[in-house]
Amino acid sequence: MKPDFGQAYNNRGLVYQSLSDYDKAIEDGDKAILLQPDFALAYYFRGVGYYSQLELDKAIADFQIVLELNNDPALQQEARVLLTELGVK
Repeated sequence: MKPDFGQAYNNRGLVYQSLSDYDKAIEDGDKAILLQPDFALAYYFRGVGYYSQLELDKAIADFQIVLELNNDPALQQEARVLLTELGVK
């Protein structure tokens, strides 16, 4: 894996999430975001990892960043749904 390619870390993080290895998924999300700070999808999936571990403040922060960075209506809707589940209007 290229060490400077955020998408690769995001993709590997998704694999970890599918295996319920949320610590590794979040670590890869961190790396993806470090390499590509405007990569909204990485924030979304890291937020899902945080949500799965009940680190709800961190999940909320990531989902809100998704709304700030992204103009994809489907991804924005997914982030809004999760924020609503977390009690954020």
